[in-house]
Amino acid sequence: MQLAKRILILIAGTLLLTCDKEPEAAVHPDLAPYLRLFEDEATQRGLSISFVQTPISAVFVSETDRIELGWCSIEPNRSGTVNINVVFWPGMPALQKERLVFHELGHCVLNRSHLETVGTDGHCLSIMNSAQRCSDNYNAQTREKYLDELFLR
Repeated sequence: MQLAKRILILIAGTLLLTCDKEPEAAVHPDLAPYLRLFEDEATQRGLSISFVQTPISAVFVSETDRIELGWCSIEPNRSGTVNINVVFWPGMPALQKERLVFHELGHCVLNRSHLETVGTDGHCLSIMNSAQRCSDNYNAQTREKYLDELFLR
């Protein structure tokens, strides 16, 4: 009888410990460095962003019928998911991969919408552009300016 009681207590304790936990965020290993870099860049600009405290998912999806490189999905009462279309990812240079992930994190984490402001040179002034009204100019020389706008706007 004592053994049965102990087993029931053990089972009940295990259920209590696991029931209220939210599922952990899924982060593909190839996307994890971009999330860490996003946190670091935010910190450098005085913002506190922690994907440990506020988990977010970052996954690859294969969507051959979509032209989007990536998108943010947010479900009610859940953290967001950065979806990266794996169809385009392999051919992208590293800096463009960073730009794409940061753009989607801008939607999912910073609640930013698209910003279509165009500079006098015809380039987009924000990483949050939709690439439909201006040409992107995210490169090693302009990176800091774009990240300042992303985090400090």
